[in-house]
Amino acid sequence: MTSVVAIITYKRRDKVAALIDSIIANCPGVKVVVFEDCGNDGTVEALARGAVAKPYDEELDASVWAHPRGYELYAGHQNLGVTAQSNRAIKWFERSGADHLCLCNDDVIATGDFVREYACAHTTVGNHLWTFCDFTGDDYAALTTPFRGFDIKLQPRMTGMMMSMTKTLVTAIGYFDQTWSSRFGQEHCEFNNRAYFTGLVQVNGQAMRSLD
Repeated sequence: MTSVVAIITYKRRDKVAALIDSIIANCPGVKVVVFEDCGNDGTVEALARGAVAKPYDEELDASVWAHPRGYELYAGHQNLGVTAQSNRAIKWFERSGADHLCLCNDDVIATGDFVREYACAHTTVGNHLWTFCDFTGDDYAALTTPFRGFDIKLQPRMTGMMMSMTKTLVTAIGYFDQTWSSRFGQEHCEFNNRAYFTGLVQVNGQAMRSLD
Protein backbone atom coordinates (compact mmCIF):
# COMPACT_ATOMS: atom_id res chain seq x y z
CA MET A 1 0.00 0.00 0.00
CA THR A 2 1.41 3.38 -1.07
CA SER A 3 0.75 6.03 1.57
CA VAL A 4 0.75 9.84 1.52
CA VAL A 5 0.04 12.49 4.14
CA ALA A 6 -1.93 15.69 3.56
CA ILE A 7 -2.09 18.43 6.18
CA ILE A 8 -4.66 21.21 6.12
CA THR A 9 -3.66 24.38 7.97
CA TYR A 10 -4.92 27.88 8.70
CA LYS A 11 -3.13 30.43 10.89
CA ARG A 12 -1.20 27.87 12.92
CA ARG A 13 2.32 28.44 11.65
CA ASP A 14 4.17 27.03 14.66
CA LYS A 15 1.85 24.06 15.12
CA VAL A 16 2.00 22.97 11.48
CA ALA A 17 5.79 23.33 11.47
CA ALA A 18 5.97 21.10 14.56
CA LEU A 19 3.70 18.53 12.88
CA ILE A 20 5.87 18.47 9.75
CA ASP A 21 8.99 18.01 11.87
CA SER A 22 7.39 15.13 13.77
CA ILE A 23 6.32 13.34 10.59
CA ILE A 24 9.75 13.70 8.99
CA ALA A 25 11.33 12.33 12.17
CA ASN A 26 8.95 9.41 12.68
CA CYS A 27 7.58 8.42 9.26
CA PRO A 28 10.58 7.91 6.97
CA GLY A 29 10.01 8.10 3.25
CA VAL A 30 6.38 9.19 3.30
CA LYS A 31 5.31 12.00 0.99
CA VAL A 32 3.91 15.00 2.88
CA VAL A 33 1.85 17.81 1.35
CA VAL A 34 0.64 20.89 3.23
CA PHE A 35 -2.45 22.80 2.12
CA GLU A 36 -2.41 26.36 3.48
CA ASP A 37 -5.72 28.25 3.45
CA CYS A 38 -4.64 31.85 2.76
CA GLY A 39 -4.08 32.78 6.39
CA ASN A 40 -1.67 35.63 5.59
CA ASP A 41 0.06 35.03 8.93
CA GLY A 42 3.54 34.17 7.69
CA THR A 43 2.92 30.42 7.34
CA VAL A 44 3.62 30.42 3.60
CA GLU A 45 6.82 32.43 3.99
CA ALA A 46 8.04 30.16 6.78
CA LEU A 47 7.28 26.88 5.03
CA ALA A 48 8.48 28.05 1.61
CA ARG A 49 11.84 29.28 2.92
CA GLY A 50 14.53 27.25 1.16
CA ALA A 51 11.96 25.61 -1.12
CA VAL A 52 11.80 25.59 -4.92
CA ALA A 53 8.78 27.12 -6.63
CA LYS A 54 6.87 24.82 -8.95
CA PRO A 55 4.25 25.67 -11.60
CA TYR A 56 0.98 27.13 -10.36
CA ASP A 57 -1.66 24.41 -9.91
CA GLU A 58 -4.71 25.63 -11.82
CA GLU A 59 -6.98 22.78 -10.72
CA LEU A 60 -6.27 23.27 -7.02
CA ASP A 61 -5.89 27.07 -7.35
CA ALA A 62 -2.65 27.10 -5.40
CA SER A 63 0.95 28.20 -5.61
CA VAL A 64 3.26 25.24 -5.09
CA TRP A 65 6.69 24.82 -3.50
CA ALA A 66 8.85 21.72 -3.06
CA HIS A 67 11.04 21.78 0.04
CA PRO A 68 14.30 19.78 0.18
CA ARG A 69 13.26 18.43 3.58
CA GLY A 70 10.71 16.30 1.77
CA TYR A 71 7.39 18.13 1.86
CA GLU A 72 5.40 20.16 -0.65
CA LEU A 73 3.39 23.29 0.09
CA TYR A 74 0.17 24.22 -1.71
CA ALA A 75 -0.73 27.80 -0.78
CA GLY A 76 -4.29 28.82 -1.58
CA HIS A 77 -5.07 32.26 -2.97
CA GLN A 78 -8.42 32.52 -1.18
CA ASN A 79 -9.66 31.32 2.18
CA LEU A 80 -11.92 28.32 1.54
CA GLY A 81 -12.54 26.81 4.97
CA VAL A 82 -11.94 23.35 6.40
CA THR A 83 -14.40 21.45 4.20
CA ALA A 84 -13.10 22.76 0.88
CA GLN A 85 -9.49 22.47 2.06
CA SER A 86 -10.11 18.80 2.89
CA ASN A 87 -11.56 18.30 -0.57
CA ARG A 88 -8.54 20.00 -2.12
CA ALA A 89 -6.33 17.50 -0.30
CA ILE A 90 -8.49 14.55 -1.38
CA LYS A 91 -8.37 15.75 -5.00
CA TRP A 92 -4.57 15.88 -4.78
CA PHE A 93 -4.61 12.36 -3.29
CA GLU A 94 -6.63 11.08 -6.25
CA ARG A 95 -4.03 12.51 -8.62
CA SER A 96 -1.08 11.17 -6.62
CA GLY A 97 -1.44 7.53 -7.61
CA ALA A 98 -1.30 6.50 -3.94
CA ASP A 99 -3.92 4.23 -2.41
CA HIS A 100 -3.79 5.43 1.21
CA LEU A 101 -4.21 8.95 2.61
CA CYS A 102 -3.69 10.23 6.13
CA LEU A 103 -5.56 13.54 6.22
CA CYS A 104 -4.30 15.53 9.21
CA ASN A 105 -5.45 18.62 11.02
CA ASP A 106 -2.53 20.91 11.79
CA ASP A 107 -2.65 20.57 15.58
CA VAL A 108 -1.59 16.94 15.98
CA ILE A 109 1.91 15.52 16.53
CA ALA A 110 3.36 12.25 15.25
CA THR A 111 4.96 10.27 18.07
CA GLY A 112 5.68 7.21 15.91
CA ASP A 113 5.25 5.89 12.39
CA PHE A 114 1.49 6.26 12.41
CA VAL A 115 1.30 6.19 8.60
CA ARG A 116 2.75 2.68 8.44
CA GLU A 117 0.58 1.54 11.37
CA TYR A 118 -2.65 2.74 9.78
CA ALA A 119 -1.72 1.34 6.36
CA CYS A 120 -1.10 -2.04 7.97
CA ALA A 121 -4.40 -1.80 9.83
CA HIS A 122 -6.30 -1.08 6.61
CA THR A 123 -4.80 -4.15 4.97
CA THR A 124 -5.03 -6.52 7.93
CA VAL A 125 -8.45 -5.57 9.26
CA GLY A 126 -10.09 -4.73 5.93
CA ASN A 127 -11.51 -1.44 7.22
CA HIS A 128 -11.29 1.56 4.87
CA LEU A 129 -11.63 4.50 7.29
CA TRP A 130 -9.90 5.06 10.62
CA THR A 131 -10.56 8.27 12.57
CA PHE A 132 -8.02 9.25 15.21
CA CYS A 133 -9.38 11.28 18.11
CA ASP A 134 -7.69 11.54 21.50
CA PHE A 135 -10.16 13.91 23.14
CA THR A 136 -10.89 12.98 26.73
CA GLY A 137 -14.23 12.98 28.52
CA ASP A 138 -17.23 10.70 28.71
CA ASP A 139 -18.55 11.79 25.31
CA TYR A 140 -15.40 10.40 23.67
CA ALA A 141 -14.86 7.27 25.78
CA ALA A 142 -14.23 4.40 23.35
CA LEU A 143 -14.61 0.65 23.78
CA THR A 144 -11.32 -1.07 22.87
CA THR A 145 -11.28 -4.59 21.47
CA PRO A 146 -8.32 -6.68 20.21
CA PHE A 147 -8.51 -7.91 16.61
CA ARG A 148 -5.76 -9.45 14.46
CA GLY A 149 -2.97 -7.85 16.46
CA PHE A 150 -4.57 -4.40 16.75
CA ASP A 151 -6.40 -2.72 19.61
CA ILE A 152 -9.40 -1.27 17.80
CA LYS A 153 -11.39 1.53 19.38
CA LEU A 154 -15.14 1.55 18.81
CA GLN A 155 -15.80 5.27 19.06
CA PRO A 156 -19.06 6.87 20.17
CA ARG A 157 -18.40 10.03 18.16
CA MET A 158 -17.84 10.17 14.40
CA THR A 159 -15.00 12.66 14.54
CA GLY A 160 -11.32 12.65 13.73
CA MET A 161 -8.43 15.08 13.81
CA MET A 162 -6.64 12.59 11.56
CA MET A 163 -8.61 10.50 9.07
CA SER A 164 -6.88 7.55 7.45
CA MET A 165 -8.69 6.49 4.29
CA THR A 166 -8.15 4.27 1.27
CA LYS A 167 -8.59 5.05 -2.40
CA THR A 168 -11.38 2.46 -2.39
CA LEU A 169 -13.29 4.58 0.12
CA VAL A 170 -12.83 7.83 -1.81
CA THR A 171 -13.93 6.13 -5.02
CA ALA A 172 -17.05 4.87 -3.26
CA ILE A 173 -18.20 7.99 -1.38
CA GLY A 174 -16.37 10.92 -2.96
CA TYR A 175 -15.59 14.17 -1.18
CA PHE A 176 -16.63 16.02 1.95
CA ASP A 177 -20.08 17.60 1.57
CA GLN A 178 -19.55 21.34 1.09
CA THR A 179 -23.29 22.00 1.34
CA TRP A 180 -23.17 20.84 4.97
CA SER A 181 -21.23 23.93 5.99
CA SER A 182 -19.77 26.67 3.87
CA ARG A 183 -16.58 26.79 5.93
CA PHE A 184 -16.53 24.54 9.00
CA GLY A 185 -19.04 22.27 10.68
CA GLN A 186 -19.73 18.57 11.04
CA GLU A 187 -18.47 17.64 7.57
CA HIS A 188 -16.06 15.00 8.90
CA CYS A 189 -18.89 13.31 10.82
CA GLU A 190 -21.09 13.28 7.72
CA PHE A 191 -18.21 11.81 5.72
CA ASN A 192 -17.77 9.05 8.33
CA ASN A 193 -21.51 8.37 8.30
CA ARG A 194 -21.56 7.92 4.52
CA ALA A 195 -18.62 5.54 4.82
CA TYR A 196 -20.56 3.55 7.41
CA PHE A 197 -23.56 3.15 5.11
CA THR A 198 -21.34 1.74 2.34
CA GLY A 199 -20.16 -1.03 4.67
CA LEU A 200 -16.55 0.10 4.30
CA VAL A 201 -16.26 0.92 8.02
CA GLN A 202 -16.24 -2.60 9.38
CA VAL A 203 -14.56 -5.28 11.46
CA ASN A 204 -14.82 -8.91 10.38
CA GLY A 205 -17.61 -8.05 7.96
CA GLN A 206 -19.72 -6.25 10.57
CA ALA A 207 -20.47 -2.58 9.90
CA MET A 208 -19.32 -0.14 12.57
CA ARG A 209 -20.05 3.55 13.13
CA SER A 210 -16.58 4.94 13.83
CA LEU A 211 -13.26 3.15 14.36
CA ASP A 212 -9.70 3.94 15.38
